[in-house]
Amino acid sequence: SALRALCLLAFCSQLNAGIVVEHDAGTLRMDKPPERIVVLNWWLAEHLLALGVTPVAVADREGYDEWVGEPALPESVKSVGNRQSPNLAAIRSLEPDLILTSGHLSAAVPAFQKIAPTLVQTTYEADSNPWDKAREHLITLGKVLGREDRARALIQQAEADLARTRQRLDEAGLLGQPVFLVRFLDDRRVRIHGNNSMLNQALQLAGMENAWSKTTNLWGFTPGTVADLGDTPNAWLVYIRPW
Repeated sequence: SALRALCLLAFCSQLNAGIVVEHDAGTLRMDKPPERIVVLNWWLAEHLLALGVTPVAVADREGYDEWVGEPALPESVKSVGNRQSPNLAAIRSLEPDLILTSGHLSAAVPAFQKIAPTLVQTTYEADSNPWDKAREHLITLGKVLGREDRARALIQQAEADLARTRQRLDEAGLLGQPVFLVRFLDDRRVRIHGNNSMLNQALQLAGMENAWSKTTNLWGFTPGTVADLGDTPNAWLVYIRPW
């Protein structure tokens, strides 16, 4: 009888705990999965959409549409200022039950927490692997949303896609070839993605080598021109849309 009572007590304690996850700003506790989410980072907005959840708002909606494009944001998603200084009044007016942001807005986190529970996930930071961070964050977000199984399935799908790509490249005799990963800003200027970028991790898992070895910024890219690619004339060029 005593053992049954202890088991029942432990089970009830788990139920009362609700959702508890660790994140970059401490511990987040929620009674139930959130339904109204404001996201202040484009990368984390992609995570939400991949998990099948539409945020009520993002920071700089217009910029997301221009620079990210896919996955597309539904028309219902509002904009709450820019990513560097989001509009607190606009966020508050939407009555969110979760704010999702990165550590680059850490100074504003106390203000966000006065509005709603806040989850802080920083994908890009010094001396970290963005691929590993992204997987960790996706699983954590899946737990918060009650969609952990979907998060793990998305990771498995990504790994399987890259494995198939690697096999196709192997069959074509292209494994180990040097590749430049760029986004065109105009007909001359580019962003060149280096070794600490998310795209580089995908490139390596697919069995190719990044031709760009120079210093990059925190987000893994270097502003440059097409002429900067001329040092490796035998490299392949992979460009990412939108332009």
